[in-house]
Amino acid sequence: DLVVLYFLAQGQPLYSERPWSNYRLRVSLKEMKSWPEARRHCLSQQSDLFSVANETMQAALIAAVRGLSGEAVWIGLRRHLMWEYWYWVDSEDLVHYANWDNGKPNGTYGQLCGMAILTKNSSWGSQCCGMKLRFVCQ
Repeated sequence: DLVVLYFLAQGQPLYSERPWSNYRLRVSLKEMKSWPEARRHCLSQQSDLFSVANETMQAALIAAVRGLSGEAVWIGLRRHLMWEYWYWVDSEDLVHYANWDNGKPNGTYGQLCGMAILTKNSSWGSQCCGMKLRFVCQ
């Protein structure tokens, strides 16, 4: 069973913390930030943006964002500007397990940050880092 804990501010939910298997994910419900702002926020909470290193972690991500509205959420996926490889920011490990949406990543200039696309079962896409989205901390 999925237990959802809500963090309230003035009676309105801001985040939900959703423990799933061995992962405790904190999902932004209202607050939208750029990728760098979202990462700073997660780091200030002694965590980081969520890294999806395997199928179990992908299932945790899908469960955590189920029912969330909007286009996408930021995850801890980043493209190296010079060498153009994708890596997870919490460990700087290269992406080995991948769940890219069809045609992604497509190398579009300036799309250096990774997101989970809510309308596509949380498959991944790339986006300009300045776009304001909800985010998932681990």
